[in-house]
Amino acid sequence: MKVYPLKILKISASCCIAILLADLLGLTSSTSAGIITLLSIQDTKKATFQIAGKRLLAFVPAVLFSLLIFWTVGFHVFSFGIFLFIFILFCYFVNLQEGITTNTVLISHVFAAGSLHYSLVLNEFILLLIGVAIGVLVNLYMPQMTKQIRLDQQDIDGCMKCIIGRLGEKLQGKEVDLSPNFQALQIRVDAALTRSYDNADNYIRTDMRYYVRYFQLRMGQIALLQRMDESIKKLHYIPEQANALAQFLQKVSDSFHEYNNALSLLKTFFQMRAGFKHSPLPKNREEFEARAILVQIAHDTENLLVQKRDFALSLSEDEVKRFWTK
Repeated sequence: MKVYPLKILKISASCCIAILLADLLGLTSSTSAGIITLLSIQDTKKATFQIAGKRLLAFVPAVLFSLLIFWTVGFHVFSFGIFLFIFILFCYFVNLQEGITTNTVLISHVFAAGSLHYSLVLNEFILLLIGVAIGVLVNLYMPQMTKQIRLDQQDIDGCMKCIIGRLGEKLQGKEVDLSPNFQALQIRVDAALTRSYDNADNYIRTDMRYYVRYFQLRMGQIALLQRMDESIKKLHYIPEQANALAQFLQKVSDSFHEYNNALSLLKTFFQMRAGFKHSPLPKNREEFEARAILVQIAHDTENLLVQKRDFALSLSEDEVKRFWTK
């Protein structure tokens, strides 16, 4: 399990600040402010803002339901059970589940006091406000992940570049085992994608989903490369046309990088594929099966390039300026 020292420090310090502030304001149950702060600090800014908003919104129905039930039924354990049933059902219905725990704790203070006086309700609201506000404030600072994400890109692209080149070598009859490469690459991409999601959620006004889409692109391309590798393994005979495709894969490997929109490569690929149509027909069953496998490999190669072309064309002018800067 990975330990996040910054998050631990944020939680420890902010909980103490919340309790001290609640004490300074003369609030009862001041430790609840610290607990609410602890629960409000999430891994990203976006998640922190969302949870803070939902907890504040859920406070209103919590108070209304408690007033209605405790006034009519009284302060009994069964009335508290009725409150929980109605409140929890309501929160799930309107997608405010994150407000259940904190607001139940606050209403339990009202229940324990056996009073519905407005000053007590105000006390609980201020505790909630302090808790979520400090949680939001301390999470306004989040460490930048862009540098690490860029390193992830370089690492992943370098591995894919190597794999494409070695697939070309396999098409020329060389014995190459790429299974360990694919396993290591998948782990790297999964970690990078998770990091890119967190990074995007740490920006409120800036759209940083480019990196999410980038690693999703690479995941799709890796799946194609794995399928190409499996297809090459089925080749018991290397047809003559395989040499042209192997050389083309080497060309793809040499020009494989983030800023390549693949348009030039696709043009070259179509020219190569048109040349295949003039090849003599297979002479026997073995050659026929090998040519059929080669067609599948060529099709996956085309999809590899089409995915990158479509990704490049989907970028806005702003994204090109911000992210496609060498």
